[in-house]
Amino acid sequence: MFPKNFKLNMDRLTIAKATDICATNEFESTGFIMRNADGKTCLVEKGAVRWISKNDFWDIMHPAAVGAEIDAAIGLLNAAVCPCCDGGGTYYDNDCEPAQCQWCYEKNKLINDHKK
Repeated sequence: MFPKNFKLNMDRLTIAKATDICATNEFESTGFIMRNADGKTCLVEKGAVRWISKNDFWDIMHPAAVGAEIDAAIGLLNAAVCPCCDGGGTYYDNDCEPAQCQWCYEKNKLINDHKK
């Protein structure tokens, strides 16, 4: 059924966690996760195949790291000083008419979208 070079290569912790999840949550194994020497991951499940880069798979398995990077970026945005206006979101154009500051609008949109 499997090629000659096929082998299951799981460590003790992976086996223990998978066994516990299957026993306590009524899950069953329906596919395989395979990785090559470069870290590229291949998921096979009921005939569907997905190829995932090493970095993308890291982000899937460690979402807190991605969240921490986003939080740091939001912190920088909060501290950033608008180069176009006084930071209030309004500037005055050449005709002395008030206008929406595009920089502040986009900064605030990014910050508010992150809060959702």
